[in-house]
Amino acid sequence: MSLNDSFGAVSRRRAVQVSGGFAALSALALSGRASRIQAQEATPAATPAECVTTTPDENKAIVERYFAAWDSADAEGLNGLLAPEYLHHWGAGVDTTSSADMISRLDGFHTAFPDLQRTINALIAEGDLVVAYWTNVATQATEFQGASASDVAATWSGFNLFRIECGMIAEGWNESDHLGRLMQAGVITEDELGSVGTPTP
Repeated sequence: MSLNDSFGAVSRRRAVQVSGGFAALSALALSGRASRIQAQEATPAATPAECVTTTPDENKAIVERYFAAWDSADAEGLNGLLAPEYLHHWGAGVDTTSSADMISRLDGFHTAFPDLQRTINALIAEGDLVVAYWTNVATQATEFQGASASDVAATWSGFNLFRIECGMIAEGWNESDHLGRLMQAGVITEDELGSVGTPTP
């Protein structure tokens, strides 16, 4: 692409932004360039952003926003952080294979744990990866993953590992102490746990 072509593309976008759709398109038509306008150029908000490389500190900030959105049940905020084909590997259960699936999980989780309080104990970033170690405190208000509601506030910890790509979260892994949570809630008792464990020789 020549310098003039590049300048023309920028000018077209600027004309649309400043003058509004009809006026800008009319001006471009008079200049003989209207036939070269692309739909994305006529609508700057629809133009895909270039893939940017983020620093480890920027990646940590993305993950902090992720937890802020998840913990406040902010579906719109979460959607803005996840790549459309976001892949999440749960410690238990099947993988989540899109941002839409992840957001539906968000709704179900907050229905079950409406009083969730999370503490981020550590957040470490290297390259395009960020790992978070956290502790949750919450009371299960409705049935969740086959377990009945409880009036006991449980405390459990876990890890998340995130891979950042083009400034968005592309993939995630999670491991949580759900056994500890279920034992605190009384869903699993010490006797039940002992009955399925390996006998001591």
